[in-house]
Amino acid sequence: SSRTRLEFCTVGVLLRRLQRGGPLDATHVVVDEAHERDVLTDFLLVVLKTRVLPACPGLKVVVMSATLNAALFADYFGGAAVLDIPGRLHDVAVRYVDAAAALVKKYPAKASRRALEAANRHARPPASIPEAGDDGLAPAVDGPVDVDFVCAVVAAAAAAATNDDGAILVFAPGAAEIDNLVRELRRSLGDGAWVLPMHGGLTSRDQHRVFQRPPPGARKVVVATNVAETSITIDDVDCVVDLGRVKELRYVSAADVSALAEVYTSRAAATQRAGRAGRVRAGACYRLYPRKLHDEGLPAHTAPEMLRTPLADVVLKVLRLGFGGPKAFLARALQPPRPESVDAALRDLVAVGAAWVLTPLGRHVADLPMDCRVAKLLIYGAIFGAAEPCLTLA
Repeated sequence: SSRTRLEFCTVGVLLRRLQRGGPLDATHVVVDEAHERDVLTDFLLVVLKTRVLPACPGLKVVVMSATLNAALFADYFGGAAVLDIPGRLHDVAVRYVDAAAALVKKYPAKASRRALEAANRHARPPASIPEAGDDGLAPAVDGPVDVDFVCAVVAAAAAAATNDDGAILVFAPGAAEIDNLVRELRRSLGDGAWVLPMHGGLTSRDQHRVFQRPPPGARKVVVATNVAETSITIDDVDCVVDLGRVKELRYVSAADVSALAEVYTSRAAATQRAGRAGRVRAGACYRLYPRKLHDEGLPAHTAPEMLRTPLADVVLKVLRLGFGGPKAFLARALQPPRPESVDAALRDLVAVGAAWVLTPLGRHVADLPMDCRVAKLLIYGAIFGAAEPCLTLA
């Protein structure tokens, strides 16, 4: 109704509001993009289930996603109802790297010598494929993005198109790869294409350009991260080129830190990417990896971040919010972390000086959205008048 108040916020903002205590002052909490399984979203679901809902029995929690493992989430909330809202999609022809290679050889006008060599290589069945680990993690990629081949596939897809107004959406793993691809696509395609990047590091103005129509005589080509899987819809896309890669947080044991690693995407994400091509008309999706990798090597869904990264930050949040023992609390998560992972996180916090019982330093560290050791460095830098060099080190 006209009296309804809608408030949009990040998961972190909602957690800070819950941290301050007091009533939530809401009738519904909508958790969107839950399929991404980042640690804050999974943590919020535990808080909602174990703390908020018992205190606010009239509150409704709605968990939404375009690629959700619905049964897992419904069971977690005690057999909650599942509402499926099908989207209107046109047919999308999904083709793999061998078909993309054949397309490049059919339309070789803008293909470099290296691209044609790559096309010949990809036309042959792979000798082997990487496999997902026993822990459900997606396999790491086996080399850098083949920029020449990607540019040749985009050029060939544009040449094979039966219309002049359809846009091409290229999924790349990160901002650096996107900038490199945009530069090379602009060079190779020239005035015949309007090539735009799309990632979180752009200004709002630059991000909104992807929704505009291209100049006359040019085809729009958008190179995006996985933000274009579900978070935004570019309504004139009818062709997707999917590199099958994504950046995920992984634990690097040698450095004892979390870092972004380039890995293959999940099958659920691949399905969502292909669907981007069928919003306005029948479309095509070129997956630049073998069918065998998709069918046998990719995990069905993205592995929860809580199972693949250190837990010091989330354990500190449990202590900061006064939710009792971290091990018992996190055991009630959607897919609980191993107890030894929680013990390791507690040891890290003790070494930093932020816990066993939450210390004054730990309270301040918990309020900073970063690795606990980096947070301690910045806090001490501010105390001792060395903020600038500490920021550089961080």
